[in-house]
Amino acid sequence: MNLPLEKQCASLEPSKRLRELGYPQEGLFYWYVPNNGSEPLIVVSEKRFAPWVPVIDAKIYSAPTVAELADWQKEVDEKAPWYENGKWWWYDSRKSKVIVVKTDTQANAYAERGILLLEHNLLKFREESEKK
Repeated sequence: MNLPLEKQCASLEPSKRLRELGYPQEGLFYWYVPNNGSEPLIVVSEKRFAPWVPVIDAKIYSAPTVAELADWQKEVDEKAPWYENGKWWWYDSRKSKVIVVKTDTQANAYAERGILLLEHNLLKFREESEKK
């Protein structure tokens, strides 16, 4: 079964918030948001846009994948988000409780967890040399 990119990558709103919080804008996929009101879409790396994509009149946001988000958060002492009874869940060790993430995809569950941890200064971004 092929999963559409929209399910493998964080949605637009969490991607925007991650960018505001300093998430690196260097992934493989990006949200391309035309300023003319057209539908946002996910494209492959902004450095390799197809000739038909007018980059000048758009906003670009990194659309991190489940793998990118999981790798970034692997240092956190938390269980990975899990899917149960039609919802995404994750364990918040700061409060010793389980949190229901009101989202539809694993990527968004990781994104929302990352946002919360960033907002509480419990997660940082690794330098490029530390990622390897």
